[in-house]
Amino acid sequence: MDPSLIGVLVGLAWSVAAIGFFVGRQRRMAAAWRAGQAAFRARKFPDAELCFRTSLALADRRFGARHWRTAFHLAALSDALVCQKRVDDAAPYISRALAIHDALRHQPHPAIVLLLVSAYNYEHVKGDTARATALLDRARREAGSRAMVAAVEGAVARHAMVQGQWQQAADAMCRPGVARPDREDIRRLTAIARECERAGDLGRATACLGVALSNVDKTKPRPHVSAFFAGLLGAALARAGRHADARDHLSRAIEGYERSVGESHPVLALVLVPFAEACAELGDLPAARAACERAIPIATPGESPADPYRAPSVTADPLAPERLRARALMERIAQVPRP
Repeated sequence: MDPSLIGVLVGLAWSVAAIGFFVGRQRRMAAAWRAGQAAFRARKFPDAELCFRTSLALADRRFGARHWRTAFHLAALSDALVCQKRVDDAAPYISRALAIHDALRHQPHPAIVLLLVSAYNYEHVKGDTARATALLDRARREAGSRAMVAAVEGAVARHAMVQGQWQQAADAMCRPGVARPDREDIRRLTAIARECERAGDLGRATACLGVALSNVDKTKPRPHVSAFFAGLLGAALARAGRHADARDHLSRAIEGYERSVGESHPVLALVLVPFAEACAELGDLPAARAACERAIPIATPGESPADPYRAPSVTADPLAPERLRARALMERIAQVPRP
């Protein structure tokens, strides 16, 4: 064989091997990154830390220590450490990420602004409120597009949720133009609303559920999906004393469930009773009585004693609380003199 041809073939073999090596490293880095993100969302922060240490080591070799892509891995590792309250361990990683960010002459990628959110979270947990606020304000100014504004506030909310700061998470998610009609944001809003209500902050709870319902509507959902969120919002509004708004949303929930699951499905009792209570508060006693009369006889599935719409009940009748509330309301209505 011609020696020159042998040289060409050897060079080609080395090139193929080198490409395979770098592709394999890229795949390992991406796999570690995805695993770290999944562990972070599941609040398994030690697992996320291990994954991000792996992805950072690969990024350092693949892109270099000062590359903007490497900065994302540095920030992710910092986030995992901060969520474990290990701010001293996180310090060198977030410092490197910020140094890379500040050395950039232009934004190579819109998401680079999220490095500032990681720095904000670090300073916030560290206790430097002034610097944390300055970093967050800077991130909001530099976000640019609506999508990145939503990404910045979503990152702020995610960090706040991890730390149990539900009011701060609610404020971030309810900023105008932030939440998007996707499942993750809708789930996040619902979880924040639940925790705010547990803390007695009904204003923020109803605000979150209102944004969640608005985003659900943008997805053109099936009737039972929008009915579910309308029912959640209506019940929360009733507990907040906003009875007119509660009645409107609960009425929408009732209509949606009637179209999707029928007029005798057990889920209807969960919205008929608060609807009746809202009507009674507004002085519409005939509507309240009619809703109670519908709710009381609704049967639960005979094959399962557990209510599929709530945590399993200790009673044989999972709708017993609704029936008791309906009967109590009926007794109150009966004591009101008829005109």
